[in-house]
Formats: sequence, structure tokens, C-alpha cells
Amino acid sequence: MSRQRGLTVLGGCAVAAAWLLSGSALPVDTSVGAAKPPSAAPAALMLEPVPVVQMDRLTTAARPQPSSTRDPFRFAHVPRRTGTGAAADPIGTGARDEEVAALPEQADPLRPELRLIGLAEDTLNGTVVRTAVITAPNQVYLVREGEQIALRFLVDRIGADAVQLRDLASDGTIVLTLR
Repeated sequence: MSRQRGLTVLGGCAVAAAWLLSGSALPVDTSVGAAKPPSAAPAALMLEPVPVVQMDRLTTAARPQPSSTRDPFRFAHVPRRTGTGAAADPIGTGARDEEVAALPEQADPLRPELRLIGLAEDTLNGTVVRTAVITAPNQVYLVREGEQIALRFLVDRIGADAVQLRDLASDGTIVLTLR
């Protein structure tokens, strides 16, 4: 017998002996009535019963919560206060705060949400020219008087802290104030 063949047979015997000693070759008890004795678990693995208060808290947290309408990426609208109720008419239309607040706001579903976020002034040949920064969803407009926004709104007047727009579709007037 050659030396290499002897090492191969010896290695095969070692693998067979390891398999037999690992327990996989032990007979399995398949009898129906055989009951296993409970194994004694260490005291560290024993779990205590959960108190009722904690159980209530866990079941409450597991219930589905109602969906919130809060948008974490937008700030809430806070109405601007002008003091003691004096007339706050940024453009000079003659309307008071109480009158404007009393008017029902009719939202046009096709009208984009417009907001005035900034104003800029520049002096050209001694004349003050104002530029309004107006935002719509996914759009920013830098406009002056007489220019259009979204092919629907015409900038009529730009005041110190407000802009008056004319809706070309409904021929209505919209006032955007700086917040």
C-alpha cells in the first residue's frame, strides 16, 4: 500500500469517526407517547411576568395610530398682527383688517398657491422700481409691475409690503402680503 493511499484511508476513517461522535447518528425516538422531561433553565434566563401597567403601554403603542395631517416640512400659517386694529392697508385699497378677515375665502382649485416671500427696491433715474419675489409650487418668480406670473396673473401694483395681482382667468384681484 502506498503512503498516499494509507493517508487517504486514515483521513476517511477520521471523518467517519467525527460524524459518529457528533450525535447525528444517534437514533431518534419517534414514539407518540414519549414525553421529554423539562430541562432545567438557569435562573438568568427565567423571565418574570410583565406588570399590567407595562402591558397596557405596550398594547397601546402597538395599535395603529391615526394618520396626522401635519406636514413637518411646512410651517403653520400665523396671521400677521398690525397692532390695535387700525387700518392696515399696504396697497391703499381702502380695506381694513376686519373687513378682509370677514370676507369668505374662495379657493379656486386650479389656482396655484402663491406666496410673497420678498421685495426688493432699486432706483433707476430717480424712480423707485420694486421687484417682488413670489413663489408657487416648484417655481420662484421675480416680477415687476406689468409682468405676468404663470401666464395667468398680472402684477398690477407692488407696495412696500404687499403685491396686488389680477387674475386674468376670472378677472379677480388677489393681494399677497409679506409674512
